[in-house]
Amino acid sequence: MWYYHDMKRTVLNQAQLQLLEQALAAHGSVVTFADLAALLPGKSAAGRRTFVKTLVDAGWLVRIKRGVFQIADMSSLGTLSISRLAVAQIIVPDSYVSFEVALQHWGLHDQLPATVTSIAVQQRGPVVIEGIRYRYVKTVKDYYFGWQTMELSQRQVRVAYPEKSLVDLLQFHRSRSSLSLVIEKLTENHRQIDFDRLQAFLLQANLTTLRLGGYLLDQAGMDTTGLRQRSEASTSVSHATPGSDDYAARWRLYVDPVMTGEAAPLR
Repeated sequence: MWYYHDMKRTVLNQAQLQLLEQALAAHGSVVTFADLAALLPGKSAAGRRTFVKTLVDAGWLVRIKRGVFQIADMSSLGTLSISRLAVAQIIVPDSYVSFEVALQHWGLHDQLPATVTSIAVQQRGPVVIEGIRYRYVKTVKDYYFGWQTMELSQRQVRVAYPEKSLVDLLQFHRSRSSLSLVIEKLTENHRQIDFDRLQAFLLQANLTTLRLGGYLLDQAGMDTTGLRQRSEASTSVSHATPGSDDYAARWRLYVDPVMTGEAAPLR
């Protein structure tokens, strides 16, 4: 028996088709080389590698990372059909998706980012798969929190709460553009933001991030007593961005002009 796909003229013989069917039944659409090799007991180590490589070259196995593949279906031959968030988790299991992609997942961001950014406790360089860049920001365990685990593409995936995504943008990607994005999301989606959760996450962040968030919430007229007490416990001074020169004494923070304009949240 042969299985054809007209667009790529890909051919599966009976042995290949049987292997993919068995792998799907046993492991789902994401499999490891070890999973596949175990289904080829009659072949040598070299023979197993060749067998799997043939399926990769033909587009029936799509490589996610070394030794991990997705089994392609007919509608997506040679491309990944599982969620980008699931792919990010497969590449670095001890990570959670954050930044714009997490905000988009929760319906707080309209654009489709070309980069999926995750927070991880281990160093991992960026990975590009089918034009999507998967980037990992290393942190320490103290700041590795604030996600919800959910099932996406039959995988358990950690996705930052929207409030933690905003905190992560302030802490790990501090720039004028990220400040503008956070202000925009607070302004446009304030009814969808849990501000008690946001303040709780800010209290667990580093001091500069806490002051940034506290200043923005202060501008919105919110009760920031807890954040201010933590801020005042330190006599150090923080800077929103390297070019910040407008000093907000209440927060011991040099603020960026984008934080003092008409875009200030909830105004």
